[in-house]
Amino acid sequence: MATQKTWTAEDVQMEEIKLHLIGTTLSAIQGYHFVDGSGDEIEELPKGTAMINIEFADLPVNIRTALTDINTYMYQVALTQEGME
Repeated sequence: MATQKTWTAEDVQMEEIKLHLIGTTLSAIQGYHFVDGSGDEIEELPKGTAMINIEFADLPVNIRTALTDINTYMYQVALTQEGME
C-alpha cells in the first residue's frame, strides 16, 4: 500500500506572463508554482496556470493605463531600434 504524503504550501510564486490583445479582448496567461514557508519551490506539487480573457474596457483603469503606457514605450523602443525615431 502507498504511503500518504502531505505538503504545505505557504504561497505561490508567479512566473512568466503572456499577454495578447486580440481585437478588444485581452488574453492573459501566467504560470505559477507553489512555495513553502522558506520561499522554496515545492517540486513535488504540479505547477499551475492562471488564465483570463477579458474585454480591455472591463479592466480596471490603472491596468488599462499601465498596459497602454507599456505599449507606447515599446513602440518607441521599436522605432529607435530600427533607426526610425
